[in-house]
Parts: sequence; structure tokens; C-alpha cells
Amino acid sequence: MSGLHINAPKPSKATAEIRDCPDCKRRSVFVALFTEWYGWSQTCLRCGRNWQDGERMALPFCRTARADSAAAARRAYRRARSVVG
Repeated sequence: MSGLHINAPKPSKATAEIRDCPDCKRRSVFVALFTEWYGWSQTCLRCGRNWQDGERMALPFCRTARADSAAAARRAYRRARSVVG
């Protein structure tokens, strides 16, 4: 048996910008992380919706999905900024 290999590269770029969210229709802070091979991942911190390379991603069907998504984006941004600088 060869084993299982999971590729989870760290983001090489991290930015935060204010712009209009197409989902919640309001101005919001977006956290954007760039990971090699996967491209840009952007998350609206107001509504929790995220996009991967311009494609809107589905949220899990649970009550706290949007809040969890926004919190995960904040944590990933802080982690990436401490590594990337």
C-alpha cells in the first residue's frame, strides 16, 4: 500500500481589501489568499461567502456556516500575514 498524500500548501500572498460584495450587496472587507496551484481564494468578512478563482463556492448546509467561514478567513489571514509578512 502506497499511503495517502494530502497536499495543503500555505498561502504565499495575503491581502485584505474593501469592495462591494456580490452576495450581500454591501461594501465589505475581503480577505484574499493566494496559494500555488489553487490560485486566489477570497472571502467576504460580512457575509462569509467565498470565491475560488472567481467561482462562487458552496457553503455547508448548517446554521453557522457563514459565521464559521468568516472566522476561518480571519484566522487564515492572520496566520498567512505572520508567515508572509
